[in-house]
Amino acid sequence: MAKSQRLNTVLNSRRRVLTRVCSRRCAPRLLQIEFTAFSFPHLSMPKRGPKGTMGYHHVFNLILWVLYTGMQWKGLPKFCGI
Repeated sequence: MAKSQRLNTVLNSRRRVLTRVCSRRCAPRLLQIEFTAFSFPHLSMPKRGPKGTMGYHHVFNLILWVLYTGMQWKGLPKFCGI
């Protein structure tokens, strides 16, 4: 099975599960494989400065959460790493 076919299989099964589990509107969230396939190629990578302690996937999901809920950055729980 080709890599793109496996990715589509994983994504389709995840969509089916989310459709069954979420009867109400769910907060947007990307899996690592979805982030790597669709969002990561469009990011520009830093050439200098300190290295980040959190992964790009985690930061992206936090941004989605803040946009979805409308909360302020300082309202995020401490365990989020911010």
